[in-house]
Amino acid sequence: MKQVLCSIAVGMIALVGLVCQAKAERAVSVINLNSPGGPCCFAYGVNGNGQVAGFASTAEGPRAFLWEDGKGMTPLSVLPGHAESTAYAVNGKGQVVGVSGGSGSERAFLWSSGQGMTDLGTLPGGTRSIAYAVNDSGQAAGFGTTPGGPRAVLWDASGAMTDLGVLPGGKGSKAYGINSKGQVVGFCATSSGNRAFLWDPEGGIADLGVLPGGTDSTAYGINDKGQVVGVCHGKEDSRAFLWDSAGGMRDLGVLQGDTASRALAITERGQVVGVSRNANGTRAFLWDAEKGMRDLNALLGEACTDGAGRIVDARSASDGDNGATLIAARRQGGSCIVECGQDAVQLSRRDE
Repeated sequence: MKQVLCSIAVGMIALVGLVCQAKAERAVSVINLNSPGGPCCFAYGVNGNGQVAGFASTAEGPRAFLWEDGKGMTPLSVLPGHAESTAYAVNGKGQVVGVSGGSGSERAFLWSSGQGMTDLGTLPGGTRSIAYAVNDSGQAAGFGTTPGGPRAVLWDASGAMTDLGVLPGGKGSKAYGINSKGQVVGFCATSSGNRAFLWDPEGGIADLGVLPGGTDSTAYGINDKGQVVGVCHGKEDSRAFLWDSAGGMRDLGVLQGDTASRALAITERGQVVGVSRNANGTRAFLWDAEKGMRDLNALLGEACTDGAGRIVDARSASDGDNGATLIAARRQGGSCIVECGQDAVQLSRRDE
């Protein structure tokens, strides 16, 4: 479980005002999820309504949270007997999934405003489970342990678990993403290395392969078109990839001057977010088919690229209700939501 060092009172979120210049036509806005004393939280998931899921430090310990504009941060508590929790994703209905743990136990949960936190259970013979993704139907994806190793899992809306199995010769699997069709992506450990997989309710589990020269791959996100994103590792570096059934696996490259990249999420419009790395650290990127990979910091302007303001990775992205792209990201000084128009012009951060 993640640990954080700061302590915040529930609902304390600083929305700091700043204006930067960039080269486009519409606004890019950033809302910080920071306490006045410094970093307070880690944002993992965002939906089209601008709700954000993650974890933060509270007086009771690390807690999963749901943040929304106008209401601030709501802690989601823990399952009975547990001491801490983390939320990894939130769907369009405000349902949240993640993990609750303590005393050597970890259980996947589904949280909703009406029912609170529900234990999603474990596979037969297993002791642990974690949910990483949830769609608007309430289906969740993650993994559960078994005596034979971890298995990718699909929970249906009633909470029933389906073991998604492994690729031929596989030793274990984990799922990280799901779309509205119930298609699931993740990775399977095999004798040849880890392999990104796509599981389909009708076709079962399929190996997505690796890029030329690659040794391992992992898939993190999938949209309703069946486009899959993730990372392929080689002997010397790693590359973000985009896969689809027509073209197979495509190398998305790296930001200029960098040596490695990882794609973590894809929107319905096909915009991809993730992280690009060099010897000095990481930078968040936004990729689309027209403009390729761009440094998210460059869109925000030079005044936003230094110190605690620099955005070092982007974990999740959704098509916003207003046509913008909403991104859950991490800064050197904490976490934030980036609202990026199709042609971003300037950044405005506001005080409320």
